[in-house]
Amino acid sequence: MKSLHAMLLVAGIALGTAGVQHPAVAQSTGVTATLKSDLQAALTTTQSFDALRMKAAKTATGLWVMTVAPEGIGWGAGTKDGTQHSEATVAVGWYDADGKLMGNLAQEQIFKRVIVDGDAVYSMRVQVPPGAVRLRFVVRDALNGHMGTVDLTTF
Repeated sequence: MKSLHAMLLVAGIALGTAGVQHPAVAQSTGVTATLKSDLQAALTTTQSFDALRMKAAKTATGLWVMTVAPEGIGWGAGTKDGTQHSEATVAVGWYDADGKLMGNLAQEQIFKRVIVDGDAVYSMRVQVPPGAVRLRFVVRDALNGHMGTVDLTTF
């Protein structure tokens, strides 16, 4: 996997990305376009996406943790030790009182599966700016395109 340090422009939304890049994304413009479109849809609507059942919570250290139920995840087995893993784009958007998207952050992450029935766990550090009244977390599975969202108004 290669490090990805790029900015994706999605309908005027700058999605900062960091982490690893799925090889198919690096080689296919169609996959990149689909990813951009999916993230745009998930961040600019109030519609829920529930193909991935997920929760989001803030830890005592300020890290946001997204847990995703294993059923909708496309598990891969590409690690050297043969363990399964999932690859996902994890995004968060923050909104003002009028519902306007104020900003967002996206990262590509890998979760190594340790327990067969256990949730996948992703995390990101988010500094919520003054005036934000809602956070929307999005997880999009890189292998099957399934997405989940969770909205929080208390943070």
